[in-house]
Amino acid sequence: MVIIYRTLKTKGVEIEKTTEATFFGMDAVASYAKEAVEALTGAGLIAGSNGKINPKANTTRAEVAVVLDRILNK
Repeated sequence: MVIIYRTLKTKGVEIEKTTEATFFGMDAVASYAKEAVEALTGAGLIAGSNGKINPKANTTRAEVAVVLDRILNK
């Protein structure tokens, strides 16, 4: 999430938060990543799974594809 967030910021993409990040597991997010996670979830680019995010899990190819699709279509 940090890589995506920083890339979007570097490219000048405005990330508009439409909701607050209220996912179970936010307490496990590293301090350096909190801003990115809150921005991307708040903008609806990252949706989590069943109301949870798991910042220590691997990301699947399908999950990356969904995130990229959301970014490209926003």
